[in-house]
Amino acid sequence: MINNYVTFIGVLGTLFSLISFRSILWEIYTTGITINLPYEYLILTLVGWLLTMIYGILTRSIVVITLGFIYFCIFLSILIVKILNPYKA
Repeated sequence: MINNYVTFIGVLGTLFSLISFRSILWEIYTTGITINLPYEYLILTLVGWLLTMIYGILTRSIVVITLGFIYFCIFLSILIVKILNPYKA
């Protein structure tokens, strides 16, 4: 029974991450490479990668934890730059 919840968390995190990451890529494609991304895309991506990391922790998968942590840090740093310096981002 717990395995179903763990799988659901992993699938949900992956869906959030991929859908919002696709939106970010479309934004980059249409407007160019800037850090001026909408907050919604960044927050959804962070939630998705956080859920993916939780899935990796629950399944004890080092690869999933590492990839989730790397992407989470990348998008968190973009969000921090955007919050601290909104005029240059």
